[in-house]
Amino acid sequence: MKNKLTPKQEKFYKRYISNDFNGVEACKFAGYKGTDATLAVVANQNLRKPNIMKAIAESQKRDSKKLNITRESLLNDIQVAKDMALTEEQPQFQAYLKAIEMQAKMLGLNEADKIEISGEVFLETEPSF
Repeated sequence: MKNKLTPKQEKFYKRYISNDFNGVEACKFAGYKGTDATLAVVANQNLRKPNIMKAIAESQKRDSKKLNITRESLLNDIQVAKDMALTEEQPQFQAYLKAIEMQAKMLGLNEADKIEISGEVFLETEPSF
C-alpha cells in the first residue's frame, strides 16, 4: 500500500478539510474533471483511501491539539449554548434543537437508527421458450 499522497490527493484533502468537508468542491480544486455527480463519486472513492483518510485524521488531530479542543470541551460548549438558547428573553428553539442534534451525533446516539441487514436472495426463473 502506498502511503504518500499524490499532488492531486494532497490538494484534495487540504481543500476538503478547509472547505466544510465538501468533496465535490475539493475535487474541482484538485483538478479532477467531470460533472458534480461524477466528482461526488471520485470524492467518495478518495475518502475511502487509507492514505487520504490518514492525512485527514492527522490534520484534524493537529488542529484540535493546537486549539486545545477535546471531545469533552466540545460537549460542554454545546451544553452551554443549549442552556443559553432557552434562557434568553425570547427562547431560541432552533438553536436548542441544533445543540441537541450535535450532542446526539457526537455521542453516537443516532446510530441506533441504522439497521444492518444481511442475507442471501435466491431468484427462481421460469425457462422462456
